[in-house]
Amino acid sequence: MSGAKDYQPGFFTTATEIGRYLNGGGDISTVFEIILDARDKHIPWKEIKAHFRKLRLGERKGNAFSLSAHLGRAYDEYIRNFPATTQQARLGGIRNLLDVVENPE
Repeated sequence: MSGAKDYQPGFFTTATEIGRYLNGGGDISTVFEIILDARDKHIPWKEIKAHFRKLRLGERKGNAFSLSAHLGRAYDEYIRNFPATTQQARLGGIRNLLDVVENPE
């Protein structure tokens, strides 16, 4: 089929978010720069969409619950990737992270 396009997952929702960004006063040249740079780096459309949403709405404020959920997902992923890690090593890593957070110097 001549002219047929194979749009990757997330393209259309990203286009919608870009439209919202532009309707809110965003600059079309910025859109082109961001998309070209992101696609050169093989960044998926889903992440590009999130970037434009962040530009449009501003940074979101987190809270203790969302941080705990995020860290929990990272911990679960770590366990899936390194299942032989001992409980002692896991707790040591968590203590090290807590120390870094409490003493960022």
